Amino acid sequence: MNKVVTSREAILKVSQKIASEKGLQSINIRAVAKECQVSIGSIYNYFPSKADLIIATIEEIWKSFFHMRSDYHQFDNFLHCTEWVFETIQQGTKEYPGFFLAHAQGLDDESLYQGKDMMEKYFQHIQEGMLWVLHQDQQVKKNIFDDDLTEEQFIQFVFSNMLQLLSQNQESCHILKEVIRRIIY
Repeated sequence: MNKVVTSREAILKVSQKIASEKGLQSINIRAVAKECQVSIGSIYNYFPSKADLIIATIEEIWKSFFHMRSDYHQFDNFLHCTEWVFETIQQGTKEYPGFFLAHAQGLDDESLYQGKDMMEKYFQHIQEGMLWVLHQDQQVKKNIFDDDLTEEQFIQFVFSNMLQLLSQNQESCHILKEVIRRIIY
């Protein structure tokens, strides 16, 4: 057993590897300690419980494939942004199979709420980036949004339909893109 205390980052990297290869439900203190070649106590120094370890791992996974780029100006229109978000989420779900459904398994009620809050935080971040791109898109028809259809509602519609397509294992979002094109251009 490696007597050198590992870092929080190394532990989380191993936890992500386990989540990718075996699923979130396979993460536990003993398995992570074994993979890190450290004592179980070393893991507990950073994560007081299995739930804390899983929550931190979930956060790292969200960061790894839901964190939108900070330079949103790279998108010249909303359709390109939508396609990028779809492909990014799709790639992430391939790297972490069953992540959407499995991230709540094995958590107590409080940790379950923390996991859902974290998911909402990252979803909100993505939607804010999409809204920014929508505002920058010079090709969007003028006066299309009003009290009956706000920009925020439109973004929520697009994002929720994107997630629905992904949950159905659709390979592309071409239908959604066509709906967007017909509505806003």
